[in-house]
Amino acid sequence: KEYYLEAATANVSQAMNNLGIMYKKGIGGDQNYTAAFEWFLRASNKGDSDAMYNVATAYYSGNGTKKNVKEAMLWLEACALEHGRSKPKAAFMLGNMYATGEVSKGGSRKE
Repeated sequence: KEYYLEAATANVSQAMNNLGIMYKKGIGGDQNYTAAFEWFLRASNKGDSDAMYNVATAYYSGNGTKKNVKEAMLWLEACALEHGRSKPKAAFMLGNMYATGEVSKGGSRKE
């Protein structure tokens, strides 16, 4: 964990995402969804597509942050559109959200 922390503080996005995974799963210490989300968000803001997907799933589930389906959709769109070939799981999750009516085009949540 210390090596990921060192690399993450040196702005290596993949290390930030991996550190987030360690916090999410409790590897090398206590499980901490909030810390995981914070690291995922940092890596996402650097363009890391794996982290974008992790931010989206955190918003969708409410793990480490307040549940927000619209934010989840926006992160999934960013991930799927910018990294569609490498992130089909983001496109799949987004498609399911549209298909089940959780969100509609334009980003509004169906009530």
